[in-house]
Amino acid sequence: SMAVDSKLSEVTELERLGVTQVIQYADDILEAWSNDGARFLVSGCGTAFAHWRRLRNSWEQSHQYTHFCLSAYKEQVAALIRFRNLYSDRPFLCSLLINTTCNRFSLDCEYVFWPQSVSEARPFITANGLSLELRSREGTALVAMHQHAQSFTVSYVAPLCEGKGPLPHHCSSKRANTGCCWVTQRHSILFIPDCWRNPVSLLLEYKQQLLHRDDDHCGECTTHTPHSTPLPTVPPHSTSLPTALPH
Repeated sequence: SMAVDSKLSEVTELERLGVTQVIQYADDILEAWSNDGARFLVSGCGTAFAHWRRLRNSWEQSHQYTHFCLSAYKEQVAALIRFRNLYSDRPFLCSLLINTTCNRFSLDCEYVFWPQSVSEARPFITANGLSLELRSREGTALVAMHQHAQSFTVSYVAPLCEGKGPLPHHCSSKRANTGCCWVTQRHSILFIPDCWRNPVSLLLEYKQQLLHRDDDHCGECTTHTPHSTPLPTVPPHSTSLPTALPH
């Protein structure tokens, strides 16, 4: 499981919606409980979930696609998906669950272009409070290195996928795309996804140069943003969600 900073806006949103506890496991399965006794279990890919509702003498259980969830708890499920996307290698970006869009960017925004060296990166680096931020050349991605340099935050533009129809399309398909959104994720400096190694290296070297006034080349300057999870094409009950009743 993962420790959660209670100051995160995503946590505040979950608390507002009555979610009292959230655990995200290493395989991205998300488990949550609400103050009315209900339990949610979101699949590792984020496309389906199980829900238990307490009745008088038993439990009512249901399995659903996250993008077709009942309106009674759609807000809670959408907030859980946003929380999941903070730490998942493959965010689930369904247009029915994510409202924020940025239409000024091209739908073909999976690739971002970084400076090749610290000297080239300087115009794209800014100090924001206690962190350093590096913007990509085209402005569709940003990496923020926290002051202690033990963790970093990334924000990037990613295409939304359509959530309508009986046979949903893959998220990366342009015919299924309905716009773009900003995705924010948090990572440990000890476990850097490959797609962020270049900008993180640039920021680390920049911090060193503030002390040593040195310069170096960081290699590959074009990276692919994280792949999004495709929408499912099988019934939600056939996913690998556990079926045990809540404790």
